Amino acid sequence: MTTREVIRVLAFGSAVEVLGWTERELPWTADLSVGAVVARLEADCPRLIEGRGKLRFAVNQAYATPDRILAAGDELALIPPIAGGDVAEPVACRLVHEPIDVPDLLAAVGDPSCGAVNLFVGVVRAETNSVGQSLAALEYSAYEPMALREMRALCGEVAERHALHQVRLVHRLGRLAIQDAAVAMVTVAPHRAASFDGCRAILEQLKQRVPIFKKELWADGRHSWVEPNPG
Repeated sequence: MTTREVIRVLAFGSAVEVLGWTERELPWTADLSVGAVVARLEADCPRLIEGRGKLRFAVNQAYATPDRILAAGDELALIPPIAGGDVAEPVACRLVHEPIDVPDLLAAVGDPSCGAVNLFVGVVRAETNSVGQSLAALEYSAYEPMALREMRALCGEVAERHALHQVRLVHRLGRLAIQDAAVAMVTVAPHRAASFDGCRAILEQLKQRVPIFKKELWADGRHSWVEPNPG
């Protein structure tokens, strides 16, 4: 196997004790993400799951999120909490094409100085259109690079305005059935009012600002795009 067909995984600190190694090469495949590599490592070493939400990741010596796609030859570092304080990212946003893992989202936050952890999950609701047809599914698409950038900017602005310590926001793309989770968010703050208000502010602006598009698919095979009314 050549260097181009593998990625290099490095472990540091307490991750070394859990995994039992400091460096390993793993096979590379197209569309391999950081999250997929971590899932593979967790399958081989279930103890790693205990640290879920505490690990950070770096690709080629730059911090990266779990949805980062890896190239052949990349170096992925597993970075546990660093001595000197809590290093949890204040804002983290993702677009996913698979079901949203709500328990994992909750596990990714935590701050002993905060007494409010607010979880919102928006699901696809059953409805009927003006001609009596039932909704079969929703289909979400996005201008993904811009959508992620705007999600992060929005969450950062609201976090600062409402003194939120952490925000985690995930939006699903693709076809969703009735009761599938389309969006999930956790806001963490010292007090509940800030957590609730920050959550509401992000959700209200998300639909106006972030280029994510929603298509309604009806039982008779027709479809319609959901577009906000101007003004």
